[in-house]
Amino acid sequence: MSDRTEQLLAEILEVHRRQLANQEHAIARQEEAVALQRDAIARQRGAITRIWRLVVLVLALIAITYGISIVQWYGRR
Repeated sequence: MSDRTEQLLAEILEVHRRQLANQEHAIARQEEAVALQRDAIARQRGAITRIWRLVVLVLALIAITYGISIVQWYGRR
């Protein structure tokens, strides 16, 4: 092979190595992003759970209040 051919092959090899390094870096960044998204989802699930508990508590307090009012109303009759 001529020197020019060897030089071109070496350049192609170097380009492929850089592409591989870039792809590995991109994959590492994507893995980090996935981990961050998992953490965010876990926090959101926890927040939703707390909100639903609060909603149930408020509804229970409202129901108890109405229940007491109804019992008192029937008690006066």
